[in-house]
Amino acid sequence: MTLFSLPHVRAALWMASSGSLVLLGYECLRSASNSLFKAQYGTGGLPFLMALLPFVILPALAGYNRLLTWVGAKHTLFLCHLIASILILACYGAIHAGFHSATGALCLIRDVYVVVLIEQHWSFLNSILKQEQAQRLNGLVMTISSVGAVIGGFLAHLLAERTGTLALVLAPAICALPSLGLIEAAYRGGKSTFQEKKGIKKQGLWASVVPLFREHPVLPALLFMVTMSQTYGTLVDLGFQECLLRTYPSVDKQTAVSGLFFSLSNGMSLVFQLFLTPWLLTTYTPYRIHRMIPWLHLTCIGLCIAAPGIWTLGAALLLFKAVDYSLFRGAKELLYIPLSFSVRFQAKECIDILGYRGSKSIASSFLFFAKKFWGFSFTPLSLSWLGAASLLGWMQASIWMRGTPVEETELALQKKEAS
Repeated sequence: MTLFSLPHVRAALWMASSGSLVLLGYECLRSASNSLFKAQYGTGGLPFLMALLPFVILPALAGYNRLLTWVGAKHTLFLCHLIASILILACYGAIHAGFHSATGALCLIRDVYVVVLIEQHWSFLNSILKQEQAQRLNGLVMTISSVGAVIGGFLAHLLAERTGTLALVLAPAICALPSLGLIEAAYRGGKSTFQEKKGIKKQGLWASVVPLFREHPVLPALLFMVTMSQTYGTLVDLGFQECLLRTYPSVDKQTAVSGLFFSLSNGMSLVFQLFLTPWLLTTYTPYRIHRMIPWLHLTCIGLCIAAPGIWTLGAALLLFKAVDYSLFRGAKELLYIPLSFSVRFQAKECIDILGYRGSKSIASSFLFFAKKFWGFSFTPLSLSWLGAASLLGWMQASIWMRGTPVEETELALQKKEAS
């Protein structure tokens, strides 16, 4: 029997295909929402907007946890999909009617909904695949997902100046229906190995998650590592957005160039997923991989400091996105597989939503208050220096993961298999 003849493996590929559609819609929305917001408030408004993220993140996390305890994992994913589509359509209608503040609401919804949906896809995958299967399949799963991201970015590049930027906002809602069909197929195919845990306690978010962080030392280390890595990515992204606005003042042109850039970054990620990630995941432990990744970014951030501009910051962001969507993600997901269902579906969502989006909010809040009260100069050079500082924190976070119980268990299993 081959690996792909197993029902739960085919279910994993169905779920990956659903993730591909989610990312297709997101890539169209990302470029469009950035351009629409900057047209009204400029790049200087982005830090203030991102500082508001906690007011969206915390209700989203609490709502997700409540749905999970009420209706289970499958129906929670369905409902999150539907709620996100309704909110995005409401923002589209408001912007079309001339309510420009809805561009900010759209950016906030965009940053939260995609993480909530994608992390639920990964929670399912981590629950049906064994460690060895995941090491072999995670690269393929991410490749399938990246195809949608590449297509979404390229569609934004092709259509922005033809249909107008606002029309691209509809993409996530259009992709939602086929995505729901694929999710249904995945849960049906993976039912032999996916065990819905009806015994999850119906507690509040923090009452459910805090004991898990105390029980598993790897979780706070993971949260800090994700936070520092995404802080670095946020600072580089803000510098790139500033350069993009200066170089291409036209909204539709910005969207087209942004779409092409993110399509290229996803294409580069796809190459990594096909050729680099499977080899590294089967050769090195996830912990060693995480300790190596920050060093990859040192050269790029050094170039940004030496010659800040759209090309150097674009290259730094390109490398970050490509590695983040491939090697970083693949190695991170392996850490959850030996852990409990509650960790995979509750603690994981907190780590990834707070880490990926909370770090964005913290970095943006710092920039906003630094500019307002201390006259901080919001330039590509200053953002590059801050990016370098966060990179040092990322390196330290990856070192703190050494010697955790999960790593020791994994190394013991590897030694036993080798003997």
